[in-house]
Amino acid sequence: GVQDDQDVRRMLQGSSMVKVRSPHWQKRRTLKLLEDGVTVWCQSHKASSRAKEQQSFSVMEVECVLEGCQSETFRHMAGSVPEGQCLTVVFKGARKSLDLLCQSQEEAQLWARGI
Repeated sequence: GVQDDQDVRRMLQGSSMVKVRSPHWQKRRTLKLLEDGVTVWCQSHKASSRAKEQQSFSVMEVECVLEGCQSETFRHMAGSVPEGQCLTVVFKGARKSLDLLCQSQEEAQLWARGI
C-alpha cells in the first residue's frame, strides 16, 4: 500500500520546516502526513479558530508543488535561500500558496514527490 512507500513513511514521521511569507516573516512549522495518507497537518501555535481550520490540507486540494525559488516570495529572496531546499504548495481555488524552506534538498524533494 501507500504506507510501504519510503517517502510516505518519512512524511508520516513529520518534518520541521520554515514557513516563509517574506524575507522578514518566517516561522518554524512541523508538517506531518496523517494516517489517512491524504491529509497534511501543519503544526502552528496560533489559537484562533480560523488558524486551526487552516492547519491541515488534503493533497486533493493541491494543484501542484513547485520546487526551488519559483514563487513570488522565493523569487524576491533568490540568493539568500538555498534554492534546492525551497518548495511551494499551490492550492486549487482561493487559498494562498504555502512557501516552505526545508532543512535539506532531499527533504524538499521527498515532500514534493509525496504531495
